[in-house]
Amino acid sequence: MVVTTQGLSGVAVMLGSLASNRPLYCGVGTGSLTVDPTVTGLSNTFNRRAFTAVNGSTTKRMTFITDFDAVAMSGNALNEVDLSNGSPAAGDIYAYYNLGTAVTFDGTAELRIEIEWEVF
Repeated sequence: MVVTTQGLSGVAVMLGSLASNRPLYCGVGTGSLTVDPTVTGLSNTFNRRAFTAVNGSTTKRMTFITDFDAVAMSGNALNEVDLSNGSPAAGDIYAYYNLGTAVTFDGTAELRIEIEWEVF
């Protein structure tokens, strides 16, 4: 996953104080964008959820966890994921990931996404 330009500028604040200008949502989509720091959003969002949990108990590390139930994923071909501070589509995109090969959900599987950021 590439951390975008906006994400880089917010990392220090986010990790240091959990200020309000931090990622709050995880979005999933079917599109396919080139992974690059200037990405401003998913190309085809089918769902966006607030984080289920955020764990900052390890120094210089944050883990963002989001759960999507089987109904939310049913019939979709997951190919892209983002972290943002807005919902449903507004807000800054802090990170973007393209799977390269889509994963299709048939309505029987749930999805948990765990994204970990560590500052060196």
